[in-house]
Amino acid sequence: MSDTWLRSIAKGATWFTIRFVTLFIITYFIIGDTITAGTLTTIYYSVGVFIFLIHERVWNKIKFGRIANNSKE
Repeated sequence: MSDTWLRSIAKGATWFTIRFVTLFIITYFIIGDTITAGTLTTIYYSVGVFIFLIHERVWNKIKFGRIANNSKE
């Protein structure tokens, strides 16, 4: 069983949102400036979301740890 592109994008979007907010909060508390924290977080995740999607698609091609679904349900 593998994921569709739509499922991978939905997973990427939810993961992106969770991680974006987390990194923004951490960066804000360290730096203390919302503009800088937002800029750094945006740059980091603008690249990261695409890397995550590629990562997901590559893992879909790897058979390691998968169990074949032979049921006729």
